[in-house]
Amino acid sequence: MSGEAARPLLASLIADTANELFLEANGESITDADRQQVLAAVDPQSPALDLPADVLDILVDLQAAAAARTRIDAPDRAALQRRYSADPASTGLVCMRHILVATESEALNVRAELATGADFATLAAERSTEPGAAESGGSLPASTGSACQPLGLAVQSYDPAFMAGAIEAHPGQPAGPVETQFGWHVIDMLPFDEVGGAVDELYAQAAGDLLYDGFMLRADITVDPRYGSWDSLTRNVVPLST
Repeated sequence: MSGEAARPLLASLIADTANELFLEANGESITDADRQQVLAAVDPQSPALDLPADVLDILVDLQAAAAARTRIDAPDRAALQRRYSADPASTGLVCMRHILVATESEALNVRAELATGADFATLAAERSTEPGAAESGGSLPASTGSACQPLGLAVQSYDPAFMAGAIEAHPGQPAGPVETQFGWHVIDMLPFDEVGGAVDELYAQAAGDLLYDGFMLRADITVDPRYGSWDSLTRNVVPLST
């Protein structure tokens, strides 16, 4: 099988295994009722029903896992704070701010000033070329106005290079410089004491999905290089860079 043909299949197999491990770690599993709910929604004429049984089982479980995740409760506030403080993106959320400048040398200067104690919001107001930075302090809220947004939504919305940097940022330990089509970014995560309410609110809505997103982001997944490599942001097997 060619790499191009194998990559989607590998991604599905990885997701199926990851779902099982994640649910088990959180005291849950896919039930027959979850599976029946998925099958009940399938058109009786769908060609998917003619697939080999083992393939159909995987496809059903990939959909049914979403229902199982809804049964996972949010960690308590203290546990969320510990997780966020240790690795913000592992919460499945990003609560970002950035400073955008024209050149790498300017971005390096920004990082140096932050390292010596400069206030991020003040520096964003003074240096960032992003419109509105003077008012926002460089914050990048969700479209809802929340200071935080689900990781999956951010991956769809922001430049891949920007997100690759953002997921490595910690409060007070910015990532970058990161180059995108807009210029050079220094990216920080907002401290928990500023975003804890937003984190609580989003976890109240979809704790299982957010925990799963964080789990998948940091999972140690290796793919045979004949087929490509694992992209933890898009959750796809992608061709190796040439």
